[in-house]
Amino acid sequence: MICIHYLTGSKIITALNNEDRTNNHAEAINRMLKSQLGIQHPTIWQFINTIRKLQKGRDLYYEQLIAGNRHPLKLRKYRDTDQRILRLVEDFINREPIDFLRGIAYNYQME
Repeated sequence: MICIHYLTGSKIITALNNEDRTNNHAEAINRMLKSQLGIQHPTIWQFINTIRKLQKGRDLYYEQLIAGNRHPLKLRKYRDTDQRILRLVEDFINREPIDFLRGIAYNYQME
C-alpha cells in the first residue's frame, strides 16, 4: 500500500494508492438497476429477476477479467482530474490552506 502523509500542525492529509475518489461505481449500479427495472415500484419478483440478470452480466465481466482481458480505462477527463488533484496534494506543504482548498474545489463538479 502506498500511503502519502502530509502533516500540517496537528492535521494529516492522506492519499492512498491513487484510488478512486468517489463512490461512482455504486452510483452507476444504482442507475443501471433503475434503468433495467423501468418502473418506479416493481414487484418483488421483478426486482429479483432484474438483480439476477444484472448479476449474470457482472459474472461474465469478472470471468473476462480472469481470462486476461483488461478493464476499460477511466475517461481521460477523470484521469486528468486525478492527476491535478495528486499534484495539489503533493504540493500541499508549499501552499496556503485556503489556496489548497480552492484548488481542490476547482476539480470537483457538483451535479
